[in-house]
Amino acid sequence: MTCCAQDEESQELAIIILQQVIRGRSIHEVMYNGKEKRVELIREMRSSHALREAEQQQLIKEEQTTMQLQQQQQSDELKVRLEPPT
Repeated sequence: MTCCAQDEESQELAIIILQQVIRGRSIHEVMYNGKEKRVELIREMRSSHALREAEQQQLIKEEQTTMQLQQQQQSDELKVRLEPPT
């Protein structure tokens, strides 16, 4: 290859790399702008999810408390039945 052919090939490769960098940056910018436009929706969804988890935990606690009260009541009823009459 001659000197001019090598220079031309190097220039073409440099142009291709530059085009790829520009395309990549453009895609990155589009994605970032899309995220920024929807940041409020993202926050709302995250807070909604957190509230649902908190509600589920509260329901689980209430169910556990109910089960404990029922068990205590059954235990008390059994004790009353087993006590000799006075």
